Amino acid sequence: MARREIENVPLSRFGVLVAQLESIAASAPQQPPDPILCFDLLSELVSAINEESQESILHWQRKCEDALFKLLVLGARCPVRHLASVAMARVIAKGDSISIYSRVSSLQGWLSDTKRGDALSYAGSAQCLGELYRLFGRRITSGLMETTSIAAKLMRFHEDFVRQEALLMLHNALEGSGGNGASAAYSEAFRIIMRVGLGDKSFIVRLASARCLKTFASIGGPGLGSNDLDSCASYCVKALEDPMPSVRDAFAEALGAILALGINPGMQMQSRGKGNPHVARKLEGGLQKHLVLPFMKASGSHLKNLRVGLSLSWVFLLQALRHKYLLPDGDLSNYALQVMDMLQGNSFVDAHATACVLYILRVGVADQMAEIAQRNLLVLLAKQLESDDFLPPKGVVVLRLLSYLLTTLGEVPVEFKEILDNTVVAALSHSSVHVRIEAALTLRGLAEVDPTCVGGLISFGVTTLLALRETLSVEKVSHIRVELDSFHGQAIVLAALISISPRLTLGYPARLPKSVLDLSKKIITEYSRNAMAATMQKEAGWVLLASLISSMPKEELEDQIFDILTLWAAPFGGNLEIQIKGSHNMPSEICVWSAAMEALTAFIRRFISSAISDANYGIFLQPVLVYLSGALSYICSLAEKQLHDLKPAIDLFTIRTLVAYQALPDPMAYRSDHSKIIQICTTPFRDPSRYEESSCLRMLLDKRDACLGPWVPGRDWFEDELRAFQGGSDGLLPCIWESQISSFPQPETISKALLNQMLMFFGIMFAAQDGSGKLTLLTMVDQCLKAGKKQSWHVASVTNVCVGLLSGLKASLALRQMLHVDVLSSMQTIFQGILAEGEICASQRRASAEGLGLLVRLGNDFLTARMIRSLLGELVTTMDSSYIGSIAFSLGCIHQSAGGIALSTFVPATVNSVSLLAKGSNTGLQSWSLHALRLTIEAAGLSYVSQVQATLSLAMEVLLSDENGWVELRQGVGRLVNAIIAVLGPELAPGSTFFSRCKSVVAEISSGQETSTLIECVRFTQQLVLFAPQAVSTHSHVQTLLPTLSSKQPSLRHLAVSTLHHLIEKDPVLATSAVHTAENHNSSGRTSLNGTSEGIAPMYFGEDVEDMIASPNGRQISTGQFEGMQPIGVGLLITIMDKFGKVGDPDLPGHLLLEQYQAQLVSAVRTALSSSSGPLLLEAGLQLATKILTSSILSGDRVALQRLFTWISHPLNEFKDLYYPSFAEWVACKYEPFLDGIQSLLVSSKVRPCLDEAWPVILQAIALDAAPMKSDTDVSSKVGFEDYSANDFISEPYLLPLESCEMALLVLQSLLTRNFFSLQFVTLDLCEELLQVLIYSEYMTASWNSFVVHLLLKIVQFCPDNFLDVENYTCSAIELCAKYLCKTFHSSDALLQTHPVCDDLLSALLTLTEKILFGVNHEMQDRLFLAIISTGCGCFRAALTDLCLLSVMSFFQNIAKKPLTVELVAIVDGCLRLLGLLHRISQKSECEKGFTSMLLETIFMIVTAPAEGLSKELNEIKGTAMALVSQLAQLPSAAAQVKDILLAMPVTFRLQLQDIIRVSVSQSQASVETKPNISIPATKLAVQLKPSSEPRTHASQSAPVHPNTDGFDEDDWDAFQSLPASAAVPPQASLAAANGSSVSDVEEDDFHDFSSALPTEFPEQAVEVQNVERDDKEEAISQGDDDRQGKNPHSQHYDKSSHHPDLDEKEAKGREFEGQDLHEVYDSLPFEDAKDELDDDHHVENKQCDFVEDSSIQPLGNANVTNDAIHEEAMRDGEGPNYHISSDSSPVMDPKEELSSGLDVENDRGPSVDEMNDALNEEATRDSEEHDFHKPSDSLPLEDPKEEYSSDHHVESNRGALLQVDELNDGGHDLHKSSGSMPAESPKEELNSECPPCGK
Repeated sequence: MARREIENVPLSRFGVLVAQLESIAASAPQQPPDPILCFDLLSELVSAINEESQESILHWQRKCEDALFKLLVLGARCPVRHLASVAMARVIAKGDSISIYSRVSSLQGWLSDTKRGDALSYAGSAQCLGELYRLFGRRITSGLMETTSIAAKLMRFHEDFVRQEALLMLHNALEGSGGNGASAAYSEAFRIIMRVGLGDKSFIVRLASARCLKTFASIGGPGLGSNDLDSCASYCVKALEDPMPSVRDAFAEALGAILALGINPGMQMQSRGKGNPHVARKLEGGLQKHLVLPFMKASGSHLKNLRVGLSLSWVFLLQALRHKYLLPDGDLSNYALQVMDMLQGNSFVDAHATACVLYILRVGVADQMAEIAQRNLLVLLAKQLESDDFLPPKGVVVLRLLSYLLTTLGEVPVEFKEILDNTVVAALSHSSVHVRIEAALTLRGLAEVDPTCVGGLISFGVTTLLALRETLSVEKVSHIRVELDSFHGQAIVLAALISISPRLTLGYPARLPKSVLDLSKKIITEYSRNAMAATMQKEAGWVLLASLISSMPKEELEDQIFDILTLWAAPFGGNLEIQIKGSHNMPSEICVWSAAMEALTAFIRRFISSAISDANYGIFLQPVLVYLSGALSYICSLAEKQLHDLKPAIDLFTIRTLVAYQALPDPMAYRSDHSKIIQICTTPFRDPSRYEESSCLRMLLDKRDACLGPWVPGRDWFEDELRAFQGGSDGLLPCIWESQISSFPQPETISKALLNQMLMFFGIMFAAQDGSGKLTLLTMVDQCLKAGKKQSWHVASVTNVCVGLLSGLKASLALRQMLHVDVLSSMQTIFQGILAEGEICASQRRASAEGLGLLVRLGNDFLTARMIRSLLGELVTTMDSSYIGSIAFSLGCIHQSAGGIALSTFVPATVNSVSLLAKGSNTGLQSWSLHALRLTIEAAGLSYVSQVQATLSLAMEVLLSDENGWVELRQGVGRLVNAIIAVLGPELAPGSTFFSRCKSVVAEISSGQETSTLIECVRFTQQLVLFAPQAVSTHSHVQTLLPTLSSKQPSLRHLAVSTLHHLIEKDPVLATSAVHTAENHNSSGRTSLNGTSEGIAPMYFGEDVEDMIASPNGRQISTGQFEGMQPIGVGLLITIMDKFGKVGDPDLPGHLLLEQYQAQLVSAVRTALSSSSGPLLLEAGLQLATKILTSSILSGDRVALQRLFTWISHPLNEFKDLYYPSFAEWVACKYEPFLDGIQSLLVSSKVRPCLDEAWPVILQAIALDAAPMKSDTDVSSKVGFEDYSANDFISEPYLLPLESCEMALLVLQSLLTRNFFSLQFVTLDLCEELLQVLIYSEYMTASWNSFVVHLLLKIVQFCPDNFLDVENYTCSAIELCAKYLCKTFHSSDALLQTHPVCDDLLSALLTLTEKILFGVNHEMQDRLFLAIISTGCGCFRAALTDLCLLSVMSFFQNIAKKPLTVELVAIVDGCLRLLGLLHRISQKSECEKGFTSMLLETIFMIVTAPAEGLSKELNEIKGTAMALVSQLAQLPSAAAQVKDILLAMPVTFRLQLQDIIRVSVSQSQASVETKPNISIPATKLAVQLKPSSEPRTHASQSAPVHPNTDGFDEDDWDAFQSLPASAAVPPQASLAAANGSSVSDVEEDDFHDFSSALPTEFPEQAVEVQNVERDDKEEAISQGDDDRQGKNPHSQHYDKSSHHPDLDEKEAKGREFEGQDLHEVYDSLPFEDAKDELDDDHHVENKQCDFVEDSSIQPLGNANVTNDAIHEEAMRDGEGPNYHISSDSSPVMDPKEELSSGLDVENDRGPSVDEMNDALNEEATRDSEEHDFHKPSDSLPLEDPKEEYSSDHHVESNRGALLQVDELNDGGHDLHKSSGSMPAESPKEELNSECPPCGK
């Protein structure tokens, strides 16, 4: 029955794959299987096994096993056989595991019985058998003996990979069986390993043997006695000198495992079987014999390799003892003492030995300890310093480890403080300078952990220094050496403590560094009678000064900077001979110079390099250059004397001087010193035999190519540092004031440090030379290389040349130089010559290749092309594989440097050539070629897309051809795949074969879990997250990333974290899930994301918040015993409050989630607000209390609230007692001393941010509490603030977190209430002052605008009515309304039209304007209305949008709908004229049709309005309306729009409006017939108007575009008249039609200037003539009426095309007045040129206009009336203008000139100015002959006839206005006289779109 059910299982994906596999295996005898096809199939099969059900696996298991077995015995490549072995093991594990026995038996039988055949078959079968033993070893131990015999058979094969697979099979068999097999099997296995494997010639076989040996020890060494273990350990020590690093590491790990087993005899496995069992014994003296003595006796060329290997063995031993054998972490301290014993016997500090011991103690001991054990170790190590005779090496290691432990613990244990004085502090007086410096660094680390001790340590140090200085001032001191050492130790510890001041959160008292500065200056300058002590004291003084300069704030040193500069005059300002004669101890004197130069370097970096743009740069630079030049002369003079006994001191001084020079930002600043510097820096090339190999290449080379060697990143960065460390007995000591200290003391010797500085500075000097100088230096370098071809120092010389040239190239790039072709050719020859040498190391090859790549960035494209062609040719003609690989890598570097489009033509040739190299059999050549190909792909970018398929095939071929599993090749393949994915990016298809193959390749290369391949695996995951997020589940990504988070390699760790960051950005819930997954992964080794299939946790935060609050991550940290951690714990609770404070409780609706954790939060506050709390904890506690109080988690709990207030008030009540003498003054002090203290720049800089944050909140709270509740107070009563009690004021329930400026506005809003006005708390003067402040305040944020508008609304709403009678107050309010109306329109129009905030602002502004206009008296109402219209013209012009249209329509229609009065009629007339102006300036914009619709509706309302006693005024408005509609209907484009609009109107409305239009047109035509036939030809300007925003989609379609015509088109009018009255359109379409846009391509020159009577100038000019006599005004108005009704025979069209402005010239002038008010511009201009300048500024056109029929405002005429006369007449009857009062000399601007300022002539394509003027001049001549009234008066000369003509036509077109001005001046001259007496105006007027209020 069960079998029948199995047979009924449907075909699954797994079954299909098995069938395909069977087909391949069956056809294999006829056709060998394709490796790539097998790889793809097996990769899918392994994936399917994980996803398939067990039922399906059982059905296909037997067929799958058989097919896999056939594939293996046929022979398969390494990746294929690995996948087949994995598939075999997983099928058996998931299916019926009983088949393990038969399958193992079949494999063993085939390997045993088959005669020697295909090596691939044996390798595949052995690998499969080993994989089965690894998983099922304990079930098949009976076959272990046979498996061992098979391994012995396979070890006789010649193929390396077969022997490797045999040992790996044995390794898996031993590990899987776990020591449960027969003793004979283990004996045979041990024999194979020791006698055959360890001595194999292939390193991969030796590597496998070492792993077998480690496995033998890890399973208990069955059958091995103590002698066997001893012999194994001895061989491992010998193998530590193997030439292959991987082999050395494997044997070091095996040595540690063997010794750990020897120490634990109880864990040794007794083998089963016949014979006498071995008695388990401890390996006595094993550590001393195999670890300590070899370390101490190491010497020769393998010294460093042996020491590093033994150090790794120590670490592996200690890790095995701790984790495998469960040694208590406290017992590791005993081994720490044994490790330090390896330094005994050396009185000098061996830097390399010290580094090795420090590595063992840190990684093997300290990092494996828990906190308690680390505390005990801290005390134990410190006690090692109590003995007076401890050696310096041991002291250096102990002190460095103490510093590390203090940093790790984060606090100073009490027991350590008790012994501090007798240990670390006592070490400051040690005779060894190394010990003293390490002691100072330890105290610096202690101060960083416990800042409270800084003040005491500094005070103690200053006091001790002063006392020691007094003691040393005596000539004879009994113990002078001890006193000097103590003096030096106290000085350097002071310097170390001063240096950390920027990193201390609470700082320390400012008096301390000042006292140290005074002390250092005194030590340096004052004379000491004790000559021996003088040099030591000066050196200490310079050390203190250097630390102060590098750490103290610049503000604290500014007043003493010049005094400090003079200090270097003494050491470097004199003559060397005098210095030598005056010195009693020359080495000591040179040491003082070195210390002084180090201080000068600190000064350069602080005040010169970082302030190159400051004014004091040159002042500081000159004396510094003098000092440096003096020091350089000392060096040159000492070098000539050849004082060999002074060489170390001179070398150190030279190093300091070169470093100081390099700190200067500009090498040309010290050009006079170049020759001397070059003489010093070229010494390694002129005398190369004296110098060793530089160590700078590790710093200079590209870190991305590190996989090529020699510094390959390993599993631990600290281990990498140890491998690269060189060190020396006379190494440089660490700089105590630098924040970054080297990982190990004395990283390089003085001689090597000098060499490095010479070579690096050589590069700077190379870049600073001209072409001939560079060639000279290159010739010297080339001769050095040629002379040392056969010398022993040649290798070092090649490295030094590479360092110098690379440094020079990078310096040239920094200076953005372009090198001459001769220089580039010479450098190319040198680099290629180095590459051509056969025996060069990887670093030299990388340096030369990178140098060739940098050359192309310093040359041109021709050089680059020539270089690539040359290198491609070298690939064909050269046979040396090393050289070919280097050339290939050079090509990759060139593409990387200049790649992209520049070299796209060379990409195919490079790829083809390099790909051929990668297909070879040379592993090294393949590795370099793959890396070169990766660089080329990354540089080519998208241009490489066409070749990705071929490149992936290449990667597959390389992977499948590697039989040895080289990690370098696998990493190269992974890098290649990631480069391809980066090129494809989003084009990567997740379900494609290409993607599946890439994923399979990455999975295969990372199966070995090496760090380098894991990096590529994580990088692949990152790219999938970015480019193909749906390709792989989030759960799978997390499973890949979590194991790498604990890696000790920072590059891998950072890459994994960044990838998780991308995942969390896409799915924030994953952050919580990942925490749980990481915890599960660390605890059980298994990962599960809350049981969800894709790793997504449910959206429920309660459990997580509970964990964070209740677990050690939250409350327990804040209330724990570790004081240093308590602020962190409270900070975590604050973060929880921020993130989850508003989250509701899902189980209890209406309540917050955090309410249930009230007790924990309150407990944390209670602990933090204790009187014994430090300032950090106290501050954090107050912040947490604030969060709790301002939230609702304590709602209803009065007891908890009372407790919180009590705890908060407790420190406030005792504030006078809060005093922290160890911290800076700003932390806590009394009130008055606090105010005195903040006068200090240092203190104020710390306090200012707190005050800035606090004062707005305090002010807001006070203001909100100040609002009086009594609203019925008698206004007339005299009531002050003192009459109100606290109960009369109310408080808002919350405070808003706003910016300080916005906070001020919010406070003012709370104060501007009706009660405050009624009680006269807010006065008229206060309101006027506030309005002026708001007018001149500029903040461009939306919130600021909203605050200002609503503040103004409250002022106008609640102010008494008599406020509006005050003109200054009202004008200021109107001006502020206009300003923010313009700012609203000028904001981002795309957002403006849809943003509700802007709608609210606009509505509020219009409401304000209406309220003010109807609240003022009648006399002021008209002027203010004209002012708001005038100032708003620019705004509407620049923001012709739907929002503007609707706003204007609403505003005007609201006014027009009010009952008509005499005053309102004037306003309606102004509105009508403004609508005409808006329609004119909206031409060719998206709002033109909308304004047309609005104009027609307004005209209809006016014409149909009842008179009601206002017949005269209303008739005047109706006449204006009829004239406007007539002109509108006769425009071609407007006629088409009118037609569309009428079609959208209701029938009744349409019929009435049609009648109005017919009547108006008839009247217009009748009036035209009575006019003289005067034709003025217009020169058209192709002006394109730009709308202020993108057009929006409207309900109606835009009107059709009509061609331009010079006259009236009868067809258009006929079409309009024939409009059917029955064409009914829904009323809703009216607004849609109004919002539509009709853009015409032509200028409407026939459009009558219907708005010529509009007062469109700014308010300043509109009101300056308000007091003109009444009779003159009435006459002028009547003339204007006649003009509008067509009765004036002299009225003409205004030809705007007669002006062609010169934009460039005008714009340049206009910038002078940008941002100024108009009256300020008037005041700043000369009177004679004022009008011209102002016209240029505001780009206005010189036109005249009729004024509206307003009795209070008189229009201006043309320029025949002088500005003085106008102003004098205006001031005659009144006090002059009341709005924007200007000076008496301010010229008055023609208000009509603003009319055309909305035009944009930016895209003008019309005729030039000269052409237009010539045409106008000719036409003027003809018109003058036909009409005598055009002729100018002969009595007045004209400067320019063109200007005269222009002026004439201005007069004609504005007859009404001209008559007004004539009568103002001389009682009514006729037109001919006024025309002739006008001064000529320039036609070059500017068109403007600026808005006066806001300047836009």
